[in-house]
Amino acid sequence: KGSKGDVGDDEDGRRRRKGDRGDSNSKGLAVSMTADSTTLKDGIRILKNLDDQKYSKVFSVNIPATGRVGFMGTLTISRCNEKDITGKSGDGDGNPCTAVCGKAQGGKGQLDACYPETEEAAAKYKKEFFDPTLQAKILLPGHQGACNKMCDWQKLKCEKEMHHCTMVLSGCSCEAQQGWDAELVVTATSEGAAVEDNYVVELEKGKGNLVAYTSSPKESVKQTSLLNGAQFQAETDPDKSGWKPSYQHVIGLPIPEIAGDFVVVKARFTIKLKWEEKDHTKKDGKFDTCNPLVGTQILLSSGKLPGKSSTTDDKAFK
Repeated sequence: KGSKGDVGDDEDGRRRRKGDRGDSNSKGLAVSMTADSTTLKDGIRILKNLDDQKYSKVFSVNIPATGRVGFMGTLTISRCNEKDITGKSGDGDGNPCTAVCGKAQGGKGQLDACYPETEEAAAKYKKEFFDPTLQAKILLPGHQGACNKMCDWQKLKCEKEMHHCTMVLSGCSCEAQQGWDAELVVTATSEGAAVEDNYVVELEKGKGNLVAYTSSPKESVKQTSLLNGAQFQAETDPDKSGWKPSYQHVIGLPIPEIAGDFVVVKARFTIKLKWEEKDHTKKDGKFDTCNPLVGTQILLSSGKLPGKSSTTDDKAFK
């Protein structure tokens, strides 16, 4: 954290003080999209088992008002694969997979220093293979008892096909006071497999947030019909900074008539992957695997979104 007066650019280019606790307003809303710089640099250490006292801070906000406070948060981490460890990924050799997980006596970027990406690599380097389990929760530092029961650890296993693992906390609420800090904290575990002190996963910059809000909903609306339910072609990410994926509108609803207030939007949908194993069998008899990264975004529109509402009970976006 910098001293008062120190400023820096965050991900979207705004000027803000270092150590900022997130933007808030008098209507009871606080938002942080600026990840902790130490966690970005050093990564998130992988522990053998969950330890309530060992975690990394991702985002923090200042509680905007006293009362019942609702929280929402999301973050994305990356497993360390060969490109990350050797510094050939989009962020070069400055990521923690290269500088921390891949660090050995021969320098950084050593594949045999980090945890194995596959079972084959585990056998080659004589190490135990595991899929890291991501665990995150909302914490009120100095007031740990305030939200423990309502905002406990949530987990997601990051399987080897999932290079990027995005975790969306289901949301929670508890009583808090204005001026308290709230943090989204995270840890990773091997669920009992052997680990080394340099084993880390990488926190993705600019892919997450923490939101705290205290206003009670004045009005709510719900929509269950899809705008688009047809097949949507998966794309290959070339891992280049200028590449942008294609998007389709999945679901939409009208916002209640409000002025000068904020809205809380939550969405959920199911994706069904069309995958025929007979079309993806290798020469050695093994199957290809596919676990695509799905990106979503909430958009505000002044007009009607394109697409027609579905009329069937099939809610899957295939």
